[in-house]
Amino acid sequence: MAGHEASRTPSRQPLAPQAPLTPAWLRTHFDPLPFPERMSALARYARALAPDAYETLRQTLDTGDRDERHTALFLAVVRRDLERVADVRTDPLLGRRARAAAIRLPVPEHALERVALSEIRATRHDTFGVLRLSRRHALAARLLPRVHERYGRRDAAALLPACPAETAAVWLSRLDPSQGVLSCLARTAPRAVAGYLAAQSEAWPRQGRHRFTTRYRAVASIAAHRDPGTALLLLERAPALLTPQGILSALRRPAEAAAVLRAAEPDEDGRLSCLSVPTGALPPSVRRALRELPAEELAFLAERCPATGSRVHGHQRREITPDALLALLPAADRRRVAERRLSGGRRLLRAPLGLFAALTPADRADLIQPRLDRHSSPWLRARLAAALPLSDAEPVLRNITSDHRSHLRALAWPALLACAELDGEPEEFARIAADCERAWHDHRDVRHETLEQLAGAAPRLLAALPERVLRDAVLTTVQSRDTTPACLAAAERLLRRVVEQAARAGRHDRAVHGAELLGQVVLETPRAGAVAALNVDEKTARAIWGATSGPARNRPDVTVALAELLTHRLTVLPGLDSAVRQLALTCDDPELAARAAAVWLRPPHLRERRCAELVALDATFATLPVVLRTLTVRRTDLLDTVLTAARERFTGRLRPRPLPWAPKVHPEPMGRWLPRQREAWAGYLARVAADETAPLRTRADAAALLRDPQWLTALAQDAPQPVAAAALTALGEATDRTPETARTGLRDLLLQHAGTAGERGRAALAALRRLLERARDRNAVALLAPVAAATDAPVGTRKEAVR
Repeated sequence: MAGHEASRTPSRQPLAPQAPLTPAWLRTHFDPLPFPERMSALARYARALAPDAYETLRQTLDTGDRDERHTALFLAVVRRDLERVADVRTDPLLGRRARAAAIRLPVPEHALERVALSEIRATRHDTFGVLRLSRRHALAARLLPRVHERYGRRDAAALLPACPAETAAVWLSRLDPSQGVLSCLARTAPRAVAGYLAAQSEAWPRQGRHRFTTRYRAVASIAAHRDPGTALLLLERAPALLTPQGILSALRRPAEAAAVLRAAEPDEDGRLSCLSVPTGALPPSVRRALRELPAEELAFLAERCPATGSRVHGHQRREITPDALLALLPAADRRRVAERRLSGGRRLLRAPLGLFAALTPADRADLIQPRLDRHSSPWLRARLAAALPLSDAEPVLRNITSDHRSHLRALAWPALLACAELDGEPEEFARIAADCERAWHDHRDVRHETLEQLAGAAPRLLAALPERVLRDAVLTTVQSRDTTPACLAAAERLLRRVVEQAARAGRHDRAVHGAELLGQVVLETPRAGAVAALNVDEKTARAIWGATSGPARNRPDVTVALAELLTHRLTVLPGLDSAVRQLALTCDDPELAARAAAVWLRPPHLRERRCAELVALDATFATLPVVLRTLTVRRTDLLDTVLTAARERFTGRLRPRPLPWAPKVHPEPMGRWLPRQREAWAGYLARVAADETAPLRTRADAAALLRDPQWLTALAQDAPQPVAAAALTALGEATDRTPETARTGLRDLLLQHAGTAGERGRAALAALRRLLERARDRNAVALLAPVAAATDAPVGTRKEAVR
């Protein structure tokens, strides 16, 4: 046995069994191991068995209980016993795992064909997924006409993602595909999906076309991104379905895109629609293709495809990224295209700064100054002046920053920073940022808008900010009484960028200063989860910890915040690592102890060992999501300790009071547990769900996690309404683990409750829907017909039965 556990490679020679081939012997030797090691050792043992020994053991396990039958299937998969895997493909207990194994195993196609035509809807659709994932496209194409004939358009559409692109193109218009089916097909047959969506869009009446576009634009974007030809097809027939990323895909073939745009008909108001591309640099392939165009074609595309800029409304930063298409043109052509874009109406006020960022300062002044002189409104002048050269805009904007109205000051200070960023001189930007001291002491909206604009500046401009500016901005934000979480979030974003940029530049003293300020912001910011880690190198992390370890020694909250910021480098900072561990084990504040434990467990390669250490010292650490996830998925050998403590309403460092505990453990990982562990967990949940002193929400959570039909039936009959509804909903999942002979009683129970009004009836129908997915189609109709026809049943119940 030790050889099977220690060896990492399977033996190529079958070995005679060294011990009795019984389930009891397997449990004794493999059950004490954690799940990954247990299954690995069991796989090596199975491969080492002689054929006769394997067959004897498999037959013995096949006649056993539920877990032994799963073990028998696992042995068959490991041994590539295709005949046995094919035999259990429709088994109620083992069928799903057997079909999942067929994704990688060469199971005969005739076996999958019979399952794909099963009368049970869940089995059919599960097999459709197997055909798609195993790339059995030819088999799916052969089955499609038969599925369509037997089960209709919906089921045939569900099979379509497993078929070749040619088949999808022929069949798509004949079926009724859902949005999920179209999303799958957009990756494998983008041209077919684009043609289908274009035809559907053209068939919709003009008044309702916007609703269709909103619903299917994401699907069309996926298809366009996969293939430039698809993007061109949509550009020609249904341009409203294209997102900016889809337009960018069409520009990979710019000559054809320009031809399509030239041939496009104007809108109802006589204008040619503009199709935006994403803000930022163009992909290299698109840029190379555009540079090969003639100048007039490139100018046409730059006019019709502006970059998506941000308008000034709400708490938004004004982006300064130049319009990428416009920047490819010579300066004179850029000016001419910009004038055409800005001609007419209030287009100048709506134009993003990215348009002006692509122009020379002289061109910007020529375009904006005449319009600025015509307006006296401070609001309009602030919006226009942001695009002027700094020397022209500064007097205008400084005058507005002294206005008595706070909303105008909240517009003028960010506009002044945006103008300095557009100017691009680090010294001037630093001067303007230093002059923003008045904004930090102003109204909270002024402070927030200015911080947002400053936090998003280019790295080379942030590098020029004096440390005094950072200190004044951050300390004023932290200590002001009217500071909001949004202000603190903007300050945190600014400091993160400063620290990470300084670390990349090797300016460790600046990184340390920024990290000290960031720690103060982090401590004042209310948050639900852990602090996001800084992306700094090892040397910078050591410098930050060396400078802050002294002040943090007597401040547990500071130590935990620093550990969260330096999580990625925690293992190379032994002092910080040890301090965080000590806080997790000794801190009297349960919330702070939980944060310390969570950050100490963050390194992935140490997580399992550290989870074992914490749980051995205090079982209440299992209430942490990261610990619970590790225990339920990998360290299953530690579950006995936690389950024993949970049955006693365990208390400890993280749970000072003995309250009921019902964590949301997904049922799927519980298949990795041992039978006794599942039984202990189910018993504990049943006790919590039936506890009259526990809160109803906790009882309902416990009932929703149960999978034992006996306990769920009792709760559905006697418990209060929220708990009973949760138990009825869980019954729909519990039927997976129920023998066929016992399902009739559960169906009768659900049908009985389905006829009642309120939450119980809705929950019973939801469970019944789940149960009937695994019944034969004709049986499902026969069961639901009386509910739909019952005149004394609630209307909602009858409508759901019809659905």
